[in-house]
Amino acid sequence: MSLVERVFGRHAVGWWFAGPGLLMLVTWQIAPIIIAGFMSVHRWKPIRDRYLGLQHYTDLLGEWGPGILFFVCLSLLIAGVWLFGQPAKALSERFRRWLIAVILMIGGGASLWARNFLLDAIALFPTLTEKREIRDFKRSTFENWRGEEVEQMTLVAGSANQFGLYAALFFVAAALVALLPWGRLPRWCNRLAGAAIVLLASVALALAWQRMLIAGSNDFLASLINTLFYSVGTVFTQIMIGLIIAFGLYRRIRGDGLFRYLIFLPYITPAVAMATVFSVIFRERSSGLMNRILDIFGVEPMKWLSNETPIMQAWFGLEWAGLAGGPTIGLITVIFFGVWSYAGYNAVILLAGLTSIPKDLYEAAEIDGASRWQAFTKITLPLLSPVIFFLALTGLIGTFQAFNHTFVMFEQTGGRNESLVVASIFVFQELRSGDFGAAASMGVLLFFLILLITAAQFILAGRRLNSDL
Repeated sequence: MSLVERVFGRHAVGWWFAGPGLLMLVTWQIAPIIIAGFMSVHRWKPIRDRYLGLQHYTDLLGEWGPGILFFVCLSLLIAGVWLFGQPAKALSERFRRWLIAVILMIGGGASLWARNFLLDAIALFPTLTEKREIRDFKRSTFENWRGEEVEQMTLVAGSANQFGLYAALFFVAAALVALLPWGRLPRWCNRLAGAAIVLLASVALALAWQRMLIAGSNDFLASLINTLFYSVGTVFTQIMIGLIIAFGLYRRIRGDGLFRYLIFLPYITPAVAMATVFSVIFRERSSGLMNRILDIFGVEPMKWLSNETPIMQAWFGLEWAGLAGGPTIGLITVIFFGVWSYAGYNAVILLAGLTSIPKDLYEAAEIDGASRWQAFTKITLPLLSPVIFFLALTGLIGTFQAFNHTFVMFEQTGGRNESLVVASIFVFQELRSGDFGAAASMGVLLFFLILLITAAQFILAGRRLNSDL
């Protein structure tokens, strides 16, 4: 035993090696989160002023009830999907019984909250005197608003009473399931419970989001929607394209060395420089490169980055908004840049995973008469699942934090296209305006949202990964 181990213990050498990394983690990752949390509860313009408590968070989310309900329902949605995929014997009889009771209680709570939401809307309606505010309130609160105001408010009151009845029935059913000796519940109750959790959590999540839109910061919530569109569209598209490229390189195409270098080149190119070049390529004028290409095929020039038309309206003529409307044309252009930048990186990582799969498995499958598609679905995808999980995990975290190229392309539009404002840009705008406390609170909320999404990926996909790679 060495002198260091005698003085500091048997694990001293390991701590000496891990110490610098741990110090960097605390200094550059954990400490900023703690500082941001401290700043978010103060008025900080640009220096610390009085203590505000959670005022910044209520300004963003409108009220504590819908904000807490949103995160709780999002967690329940993840739990419901996890529960639905569990085998029949994974849950004990007692756990299933109480789980169904809890689900019924959640349904009752959601119904009761919906009733209070409608009653609050009725009470709030007379205070909205201007016609424009009334129209916006009706559009954002109730669907299919038709007829006289008094008649509609009467219908809303009737709906509130129905929700109250639903809440009472849910609570009575929860008590019956939890307390009465019904005997053994069916084994498929876990699937039924999972589906019920997903359904109820989705409804409550929609109600909470609607209430947040009415009382909270519409700009911040819209930036979260834009971030979700950008993240999902970029990550899954670049993984699919990267998988196709990796298969081409795995098959030893001619000139694969040069091609491998070319596809990895966008990843190492400075993002700010390439975002500027992309802004020139997708210039809305007819002199832009993409508009010139469209002109060859007889298509009229398009406003790429500055186009705020949702994709559902542009393609199908459906004037939907929010999540239903999909990303705008301008945001799809930014997504295209993200895919172009990271598809090569994904291809290289996936190629490394492909080369580590034993070829004996493919030879055995070919002898057994398996087609290429069967070999891909039964051998390649299961053994590549750890690599795909890694790329999806790091990709979603990275896209939720993306700033450089999105900000450059947003500035190229003159700041006109609000659909390009992702959460990181919105936080930067608050910092630039000098409201450091509000920016810190946005950063904290974004941190917890990323943490929840990361935990969801581990819960839903982490245990299903094939570890033979």
